[in-house]
Amino acid sequence: PGAANMTFVARTGNASGKRRIDLSVRPATPFMTQLSAGVLSKGDRELRIERQMYPHHRTLETGASMLPLQFAHGFVAYLSNYPYACTEQIVSMSMPAVLLTSRPEFGYVQSRDGADVASLLGELRSRQTETGAYKLWPGGDEVVEFVSLYAQQLLIEAGERGQAIPGDLVTNGNNYLREVAQRDGNNLTDERQSAYAIYLLTRQGQRMAAEVAAARKRLAERYKGQWEKDLTAAWLAASLDLMRQDRDAENLISATRFDATADELYNDPMTRDALLLFVISRHFPERLKSVPSEVFTTMAKRVTDGYYHSLSAGTTLLSLDAYAAATEGAARNLAIAEVLKDKKVRSLTLPEGLFPTVKFTDQATSLKFTNNTNLNAYYLIEQSGFDRKPPSQAIKQGLEVLREYTDASGKAVTSIKMGQQIDVHLKFRGLKEGGLSNIALVDLLPGGFELVVPTEGAATPFSEAAPSEGEEGGDGEDGYISWQCQVCVGNVNASLQYADMREDRVVFYASATGDVSEIVYRIKATNVGSFVTPPAYGEAMYDRSVVGRSASGKIEVSRP
Repeated sequence: PGAANMTFVARTGNASGKRRIDLSVRPATPFMTQLSAGVLSKGDRELRIERQMYPHHRTLETGASMLPLQFAHGFVAYLSNYPYACTEQIVSMSMPAVLLTSRPEFGYVQSRDGADVASLLGELRSRQTETGAYKLWPGGDEVVEFVSLYAQQLLIEAGERGQAIPGDLVTNGNNYLREVAQRDGNNLTDERQSAYAIYLLTRQGQRMAAEVAAARKRLAERYKGQWEKDLTAAWLAASLDLMRQDRDAENLISATRFDATADELYNDPMTRDALLLFVISRHFPERLKSVPSEVFTTMAKRVTDGYYHSLSAGTTLLSLDAYAAATEGAARNLAIAEVLKDKKVRSLTLPEGLFPTVKFTDQATSLKFTNNTNLNAYYLIEQSGFDRKPPSQAIKQGLEVLREYTDASGKAVTSIKMGQQIDVHLKFRGLKEGGLSNIALVDLLPGGFELVVPTEGAATPFSEAAPSEGEEGGDGEDGYISWQCQVCVGNVNASLQYADMREDRVVFYASATGDVSEIVYRIKATNVGSFVTPPAYGEAMYDRSVVGRSASGKIEVSRP
């Protein structure tokens, strides 16, 4: 896999000509990062290694530490390979570069995708609206309140760590924060965002005592018995701590709970627990000794079960960095060995440092961890790369994805002539009650094919969320604007938010219901041969338990 050089030479008599081109060679499987993490009690523990991958672009790495920041290595790997690009996701991708480059064990993040903070700043500037909020998608108008606040926090974190952050970008963002901080929310979610905005402004030295008092009054009147355990109380407690109102701050933070209910899009349990741990670690470090051990056990289980996404990975990095800063100096007495195919055991040498990692070989069938202390330790295993065998079985975990190639009459085809165009029918439906939002559908083109983009404007408009007429900002739930899919053809029946056309694939962002939705686009055969048709893949960007994948197949391309 990678770039293959091809040289063509033509000769006639004494004359000759030569041309070189690069051809992209890639497997018929998507690049996947798989993380396993857990807690190591005293003694030994052995974990199997199952995946068989190409050596190219492969990463096999493990680590163990007495601090849970060990998990951060895995989140760095996941975010650096993240394939989508809404504002929340590009902000989360930059979290490792902003938070961890000062730590020797994480110096490598400077070479990962997302490490170019200057490029992120340029992208955020292009997405910032007149009100100071940030658009969710490039070229769109939709604004999500939480995402704008989250992006502003990244700028604050970067500035505190010595990054050069444009003053006007921060100032405009703060104008938006002030609007959110001062408004009268319609529900507890609104009040949580207001408290978040108050905290971010207080972090920058702005006086927010009146806003804190007004928020507490509204919460006590309208949400008594609910808000005290919510993240809303944590943000206000952190603000009071910064204002040196210690007694009120302690009263608020003492009532918060990690096991509180949280099931909203940007307030899922992992994200919510991460932000609470961030607040406690940064502003109330003396309370860390009373954080239940189940918090880190649950964190490890969520990593291993794939129950994380870009936002929860980014916010967990925030919390682990703050936790490590509050608990520097923990000792370690750990060992890792790989068990090979011939049953031999080979020790791996962990480097010095608080959060050491070490590579293991593709001959390992399992990894053996040893903890010789009476304290819990934490391990992480990362396996990233291209699997050798295309999947023969479909996956239906909350989402079903089907893909079919047809000719212009709608007849399914498995063989065509070079130069011929065929239609790709991408069908999908949600298998969970209530439907699914924020679905990413990735369809890799077969080798020897290229995407056909119609020269005329798209005929089918789609609904994209946007603020209602007369509103500024907002979460876009009440208004819609027209958006056109430039690559789609025919009668498309799908709720699309955005389409990303790339060299070897198309990525669609959509919502799914229990009914079958269909997207149709066109590809053209440019090479003769027998090609594997890679599986079409879909996942919910904010619910890692929802995954759908079609089976792979083959298509023949013959000479015309």
